[in-house]
Order: sequence, then C-alpha cells, then structure tokens
Amino acid sequence: MTEPTTTAPATTLHGEPTLLMRASEAREHLQISKSFWCRLRAQGLLPEPVKIAGLVRWRRRDIEELAEKGVPRRRKK
Repeated sequence: MTEPTTTAPATTLHGEPTLLMRASEAREHLQISKSFWCRLRAQGLLPEPVKIAGLVRWRRRDIEELAEKGVPRRRKK
C-alpha cells in the first residue's frame, strides 16, 4: 500500500504562502475529499474563485475563513 501524498503549499520567493490556492491545496487545507469539494462547489457553498488566464484559484483568506467557520457537512437523512 502506498502512503497518501500531500502537496506542499505554494510559497513566494520569500517562503511566505501565496495569496491564491489551487483546488487541491484548498481541499487539503479543509481536509475534505475531491468529491465533497465538487458537491460543495455545485451547491454554491464555497467562496467564489478567482479566474486568471483560464486558471481557477481561491483566495487563501477565504479558504482560511471557511476553515475557521467550519466546512458545511453533509446532512443526515
């Protein structure tokens, strides 16, 4: 069995975290799966992304605020 891989957060030349995050970084920060991320996005429960030259990124502060407030969890039926 292989060990799960984690992605290192993107940093600036000075070693500080970048202001924008890829979806994979945001998911890891929130500790949620790709499928749950997609479901939250489809339901409009994630912050609005920033689109730059065809790339989709999320503001680090928006993701950190979401983590502090708590990620919406699946409702039990």
